[in-house]
Amino acid sequence: ALKRTQDALDAFLKVIEVEECSGWAEPYLKVGLIYLEQKRTNDAKQNLQKAKQADPDGPIGKEADRYLRSLGK
Repeated sequence: ALKRTQDALDAFLKVIEVEECSGWAEPYLKVGLIYLEQKRTNDAKQNLQKAKQADPDGPIGKEADRYLRSLGK
């Protein structure tokens, strides 16, 4: 299972690197959630904040905000 998680993380990080995709909220949310699973709290917060900024009033931004609040932002 760990290998699949790392593969998913690598894939989402590649998406974020593509300039045309860098404004998409979902890859940041997914990266943040993977980092949460890996207990990388600071990395998770950074990506969740980017997801929230990219979709502040949408469902992805709201989900990111819920996780951020649970982490104490």
